[in-house]
Amino acid sequence: MLRAELGGGADQITIIWLGRTRITGIEPGRVLAVEGTLSQQGGRWIMYNPRYDLGADPAAGPSPRP
Repeated sequence: MLRAELGGGADQITIIWLGRTRITGIEPGRVLAVEGTLSQQGGRWIMYNPRYDLGADPAAGPSPRP
């Protein structure tokens, strides 16, 4: 199981991918957009196995201009 926390405070969502222990590109500080069904368990928002889109990697620096 791979788990990630998105957002913070009242807007925090726990993302869980079942059957995965790692997804290349998903790491702390990475911009990530997810799409799926939210559920609430014990007062926390949780999303299982969402579709995801990786944003720009902050470690790579700014993208070169064409």
